[in-house]
Amino acid sequence: MLASLDYLWLPWLLCLLLTGMHAYLGLHVLRRGVIFVDLALAQVAAFGVVVAMLAGLPAGSVWSHGFALTFTLLGAAVLASAPVRTLRVPQEATIGVVYAMAAAACALLFGVLDDAHAAQALQATLTGQSMVWVTSTEIVETALLYALVAIVHVLARRPFAAISRDAAAAQAAGYRVRGWDFVFYASFGVVITSSVQVAGVLVVFAFLIVPAVIGALVAERDGPRLLVGWLAGAVASFAGLLVSYRLPSGPSVVLALGTLLAIVAVAAHIARARARGRTLLRVGATFVAVAGLASAIAWLPWRTWAMATAQAHTTTSPAAPAVTTDTDPDATLRAAVEALARGDRSALRVLGELAASDTAPPFFRDEAFALLRQHVPLDIEHVDDATARARLRATLLTLPAERR
Repeated sequence: MLASLDYLWLPWLLCLLLTGMHAYLGLHVLRRGVIFVDLALAQVAAFGVVVAMLAGLPAGSVWSHGFALTFTLLGAAVLASAPVRTLRVPQEATIGVVYAMAAAACALLFGVLDDAHAAQALQATLTGQSMVWVTSTEIVETALLYALVAIVHVLARRPFAAISRDAAAAQAAGYRVRGWDFVFYASFGVVITSSVQVAGVLVVFAFLIVPAVIGALVAERDGPRLLVGWLAGAVASFAGLLVSYRLPSGPSVVLALGTLLAIVAVAAHIARARARGRTLLRVGATFVAVAGLASAIAWLPWRTWAMATAQAHTTTSPAAPAVTTDTDPDATLRAAVEALARGDRSALRVLGELAASDTAPPFFRDEAFALLRQHVPLDIEHVDDATARARLRATLLTLPAERR
């Protein structure tokens, strides 16, 4: 059992790093009321990537990352210097404007770019890669960057805490609010720019908000809140990764975090209610109503899918397009299984390439190899080492065309 979960450890270690840094930043975000600041800064970073592409710089390069970071720091300067506090305008309004402007600029420049490869690169910048593909090098680089940012926050913990609690009182106490705001948002932007490259905007936003909210529901002081948030992030991320062996890892982790938040929120509501009996009845009735509605909604697409599947087995339809390889091992494996169910023999080649890959996570490699052996006679017992995978690649080249 443990051997089959080997592919989880590096993604979970990444989740622990994300929880450790983002849960702490989330406490500041909640106090400041700037919930969507990471989405705005991530969009500004994407704008920087598009500008780098227009300059002829390859996506994913150091220079492209430098452009993204530079534009993120400019966005941090805008958020720190905007005079919204003196005009009694919520800072969230400025964040929304920054997000909208960056998104509109991306759309305009992207139309000029008109490059399919650039589209994929920009999508990777916004959504990140599948977390099961994270490498030990990326883990180390992320840990070192977070450590540097943590040092900055330790040194500046007093002004950061004072401004997050009450900016007006902090300014009256002698703190230069705009200067310290820039340092805060700049460090925040550095973290976001790096995090979205390995996890994606959705996952980063969930780790920023959900653990901090869970901590706020359970504890009163910042220290216990942070500890509760770290524990919640660690448990929920492991549960999400555990159920994602046949599902996309990022959305699975986000749903696990959201589910844990719902459970903690309901428990906190019941614990603080004066009439717990009536509260339990209301919660139970709400749960039954929501579950019934969700079941009714889910029944319709399930019935449609079942009817379409039955019709596909009884009628002759044109051959479906051949399955192709994909950068996400989850999607590759699922597409190959579906293609085999349709009778598409080209899926065997995809399974062979995934099983013989030196970079694919062991779980997906073993699953692909087991499926391949069910359809193709092989004298190879496993693909646990590079020599066996090389033999498999050579064997695939010698198979008859109809078996590939």
